[in-house]
Amino acid sequence: MNDRIAIPSCKVTVLVAAYNAEAFLEQCLDSLRQQTLRELQIIVIDDASTDRTAAIAQQYAEQDDRILLLRQPANGGQAKARNAGLRHATGEFITMVDSDDWLAPDALEKAYARTRESDEIDAVLLRLVYHEETGEERPYPLRTDRTRFDGQEAAWLCLDGRIHGLYLVRRDIHLAYPYNEASLLHSDDTTTLLHYLHSRQVCLSDGTYFYRLHSASMTHQCSPRYFDKLDADYSLKQWLLNEQVPDAMITRLENLRWLELVGRFIYWQRHLTRFTPDENADIEARFRRFLATIEARRIHWRTRCKFGYIPFTRSYALFRWNTRTYDGLRRWAYALIGRKQPA
Repeated sequence: MNDRIAIPSCKVTVLVAAYNAEAFLEQCLDSLRQQTLRELQIIVIDDASTDRTAAIAQQYAEQDDRILLLRQPANGGQAKARNAGLRHATGEFITMVDSDDWLAPDALEKAYARTRESDEIDAVLLRLVYHEETGEERPYPLRTDRTRFDGQEAAWLCLDGRIHGLYLVRRDIHLAYPYNEASLLHSDDTTTLLHYLHSRQVCLSDGTYFYRLHSASMTHQCSPRYFDKLDADYSLKQWLLNEQVPDAMITRLENLRWLELVGRFIYWQRHLTRFTPDENADIEARFRRFLATIEARRIHWRTRCKFGYIPFTRSYALFRWNTRTYDGLRRWAYALIGRKQPA
């Protein structure tokens, strides 16, 4: 029996970008079809998958009129895929769910209910729960006691990681600020900050989003894509400068960019043999390029004085020596005391 569902109105559009997601896509789509909020539009964007992703999505679309399948002609990454879906979005609010994640049955109903509390609520955060491969679950460690903020406060909190970036946002805001296509990964970092900045009020909800942590995830693989975060962070800085945000926010971002650059450089040095010579050359070129964009004057004095993190932004050779020597000494110290070193 065909159980196609026709919905006369749409309160929420859900964007699902999928690439070779056959292992998890059914659980994701089942969780969306089973939402207690029925007035949904579910847009699945197959990013030129080479497995059964498109076939699975097509089967679901044939059973449920709320599901629209779009197929990208070539793999272009999450941002391009989501933006392709965004152009077809009709929901009053828009959200995204990664193809390997899923929602609690009442997640969108609870989140949408918060938007009814005030006409000024433009974005609503879901309750984020990490799901480990072992089955263990742990909530995202929110570092705030408040449940509602103005847009700039929310942007500050997100920049510091005190709140996360999985949320519903009004359609007009999302259309004005689509996903950042500067990198294949981390496409939502810039978008989230801009959505919060342009929201009148942002609030929290109890609607639960389950975020799957697994080794197959692109963000956990040892590949050149791991360094896309450098591109995304630099792009975010340019966007925030164009938005003329308070200078203190730029300074905070620059400190985060510096810590990220040093951390990923250390990771690269530890895994040099896992990349091809051409990949290593490209990665090194990235570090040289982004090192030159760091504004050393903005780095906090405590960081500037810490060996390994001294901002030698004008000399790649000094930066490389300082960072590698610091990591070597740290690894030696951990070995000396018999403790496992941080990854």
